[in-house]
Parts: sequence; structure tokens; C-alpha cells
Amino acid sequence: MTQAAVPMTMGVSASPFVSDEVIDPLRAMRLRYPGGDPGVTRDPLGCRHESARASNRHPRRTRCRRGGCRDLRAGPLKRFLTLAALLIGSAAAVMSAAPAAVASDASLVCRFSDKRFTEISGLASSIRHPGVLYLHNDSGDGPFIYAVDAKTCATLATLTIRGASMRDAEAIATGRDEQGRAVIWFADIGDNLDSWPFVKIYEIREPKRLANTTVDATAFRFTYGDIPHNAEALLANPAKPQLWVVTKQLAHGSLYRLPEPLRSGVVNIASKIRREGGLVTDGAVSPDGLRYVLRDYDDAYVYAGLPPGRKIATIPLPFQLQGEAITWAPDGRSLLIASERDKRLLRVTLPMSAMAVR
Repeated sequence: MTQAAVPMTMGVSASPFVSDEVIDPLRAMRLRYPGGDPGVTRDPLGCRHESARASNRHPRRTRCRRGGCRDLRAGPLKRFLTLAALLIGSAAAVMSAAPAAVASDASLVCRFSDKRFTEISGLASSIRHPGVLYLHNDSGDGPFIYAVDAKTCATLATLTIRGASMRDAEAIATGRDEQGRAVIWFADIGDNLDSWPFVKIYEIREPKRLANTTVDATAFRFTYGDIPHNAEALLANPAKPQLWVVTKQLAHGSLYRLPEPLRSGVVNIASKIRREGGLVTDGAVSPDGLRYVLRDYDDAYVYAGLPPGRKIATIPLPFQLQGEAITWAPDGRSLLIASERDKRLLRVTLPMSAMAVR
């Protein structure tokens, strides 16, 4: 397929892997050292490759008032806040240190052709149907989950959740219920004004056969033990109904544990475990339950164990206009990532440092 020409910007070469939707000024801004920082280079996919000296510099977000800065997801204001956050991270990069990052090995898997996939905000690998991914759009779409082929990106089925009304769907995960049956967890947990009295997670049995259908779901309401929060990351134990949520704020987010088991008909209370990085946009537990990953707009962070785990690797991700989706490949040796306003499904092969489980 003929690729659209990508203008040369800030010394970056055009590449067939760069999304047709990439806006060159945004890409130029995201290159943190446009003047040519020694020891920091980028490959055509947009991955950062850092020398040992350069990798000691890592963006830390500035302090913020209690409760975090609000991430308003509305048109130009949402884009302005996202760009502002990236500028803050760039300015702070030279002033703080963090564990060394390793360069990622990324490749194009396929391109989505379904025109409904305008704002991909979550990915999850099916337990019942190997080689199938579940994805969903951000706010503005209905209560829909799309099943797609993980190799070709072809849409296989649309699952419509009966009776559900989505405010701001932000995450999806797969796991098992108390009877050991494969389920999909669909999280309507976005709260841009940090104001909702509760948010919802839907539990849906994975269908035996993939076809366009309406499915039943159990809705669980929950809130946080301190104040309302915006969140975009849901983590699910693949072996039992155990869930965690990571909130999204500019300065930092937090990891929360949901009650086990969740109860319908009441508002469950999530318990704070620890502080996490800022601007976390998605996460997933590995198929064997021995590791998990969180992502932001630039990097993926791999942890050993179930939450709260020990960070074992920081992996720079390829450039994406607004990367908000990540899941594990079935073999547990690579990650699959997607983005809003980007047709690509990308595979990121993990380095050996991300394989440790202790």
C-alpha cells in the first residue's frame, strides 16, 4: 500500500511506520532535544535510544495541589493540557534522575480499517479466543466492545452491552469470575472534573462465539476512599476477580485496590496502595499473572509480580499522537499498543530486563 508522504521536520526522516495522521509540529515538539542532545537519538519509528549518561535523565512532573491537576477531555482544552504536560516533562528531564531506560524494538503489526475506531482507548487480549483483541473507543462512543483479529486488525464482532450508558469509557481488561469463567472487565472510569460520586466497571462473560450481538453485564459502582479521581488504567488478575485502578493526574497518579469481591447494588470503596507516575493512560497484567505494565504518552513501565509490584524496566515507546492503549501479546514477550487518531497496531518486543519475575 502506498504510504502518504511525511514532511521532513526537525531532522526526522519520513518513515512508512509513521501514522498518516501525525501532525508534524506536535511530533517536533515531542522530540525533547530538538537542538540535538548528545547521547539521545531517535529511530524512524520514533523510539528513543539513550546512552548510559543520557538515560539518567528522566521526566518527573512538577508538584501539584492535593488531588492533582484536572485533565479536561474536551476539544482544544484537552489538547492544550496534553501539550503543556509534555513541555513540563521536557523541562524537568534535565533536573531529575530515574532508573535507566532501554530502547524498545517496535514493529508494525497491521492497520485498523474500521472507520469507527477513531479514539482507541483500551486493548485487552481475549482469554477464550486466542489471537483476538478486544478494544473500545474513548468518550463519545456507545456501550460497544469490538473484537478484532490481532494479526490483521480486521473487525470480527461488535458486542453491545445491554442497558449500559457510558460516560467516559477508558479501560478494558480480561480475567475470570468467581466460577473461573473468562470475563471482560469494561471500565467507565473517566472523570475529567474529578467530581463524579461514583464510576462503574462492567463484568461481561466472554461469548462462546464471536458475532455481532447484545450481551448482558453486571455493573459495579465504586469510588475512592479520599476524593473522586480521573482514571484510565485498569489491571485485572487473569486467574480470579481481582482488580486495580491507576488514576491519571499531571503531577502523579495513584494505585488503588478494588474490594474483592465487588458487590452490586452498593458503592464499593477503592483503597489507595501507593503513588504512581503522572499521566498513566493504560495498563495490563501479563497472561501468566507474573508481571504487569503501565504506560503513559512516552514510556511503558514493567513491574514484577501483581500490583503493587517492583519496577524492573522502563521502555521508551514509539511516537504516537495520543497513546492510550496497551496489552500483552499472548506469549508474554512483547506488548501491543495503539493510540487515538492512529490506525496502527504496534508490537513492542521486551528486553531481557523486563522478563524478571522476582
